[in-house]
Amino acid sequence: MVEETPEDQKQSELEAAAALKKFEEEQKRVQEESDRLAAKREAEERNKPQPKPELKKPATPLYNFEEDKDCRDFNNSTEATSFMKASKAAGFGDHRLDYNHDGIACN
Repeated sequence: MVEETPEDQKQSELEAAAALKKFEEEQKRVQEESDRLAAKREAEERNKPQPKPELKKPATPLYNFEEDKDCRDFNNSTEATSFMKASKAAGFGDHRLDYNHDGIACN
């Protein structure tokens, strides 16, 4: 077994210190590059044109309540009931769609 001399130990310590210093410098360089890229991305996001908000469609279809409607004018009872409720709320009545007066049209 070969014993290290004090000079060999000192050389090993110097090499370890140099390697540690090199590693720390590389870590610092990597962190600075990462920070620079993050700042660049942030600036790009801030400068990116914002999309124009889309106009929202009305929640309920627009109806012509003055036109008389019958059950055959709708695809189903849900559609007819929506029309009937909107028509009543607008003051045009139920268009005689609720035959049995249960609040559900065309059933």
